[in-house]
Amino acid sequence: MELETAEAPRRVQPSSTQLSVSVVIPVLNEEAALGKVLDDVRAAMEISGHPYEIIVVDDGSTDGSREVLARYAGRLTAVFQANQGYAAAFNAGFALSRGRIVCLLDADDVWLPGKLARVVRRFEAEPALSMVQHFLQDADAGLSPLAVEFPIWPARTTLDDYLDGRAEFTATSGLSLRRETLAAALPLPVALRFLYADDLLTVRALARGPSGNIAEPLGLHRVHGANF
Repeated sequence: MELETAEAPRRVQPSSTQLSVSVVIPVLNEEAALGKVLDDVRAAMEISGHPYEIIVVDDGSTDGSREVLARYAGRLTAVFQANQGYAAAFNAGFALSRGRIVCLLDADDVWLPGKLARVVRRFEAEPALSMVQHFLQDADAGLSPLAVEFPIWPARTTLDDYLDGRAEFTATSGLSLRRETLAAALPLPVALRFLYADDLLTVRALARGPSGNIAEPLGLHRVHGANF
């Protein structure tokens, strides 16, 4: 994997040499958290044993995020673009991805050990699933857990559940989708610079098949002044 600086990434078509998992991480001014996030993701992927790639899309950061990414040259793919918003960054990351499963991760969140293995096993066990989602434990800026009440999740959520008002969704870092699902659901409208891009993606995914729900927190969602 190489450190790239493409301004307009080309779409990579699926192939017989496709990787198992792609991790797409949009970044905007996350210098303080980015190194730990990347270290944790790489460790989780190595433990999972699945062929993988990490794609980071820097959406015009003005802090030291670019310098942090430079330290990982050869271990991930980094794309740098002018600030266009979250949806545009994710569209660009998917265009470069090759994985049969694409996992989303915000640059200030972290995954817990075992997350990747659990998600991949669920996809393998249920071929009809369009996506897999799991709970995220809210945490403060230092990753100390905060009080949170999780909803009661069924094993699956369908489009009918959503239309009937019964669906509960996780946040971005708890979402993983099949490549075919994302290919049909994207691009996200670039006008969605941040808010509700993940919810729109989830609803579009449900139109292609049910969600498999893992009713356990397999990641930490960092809540701080910039994203509350």
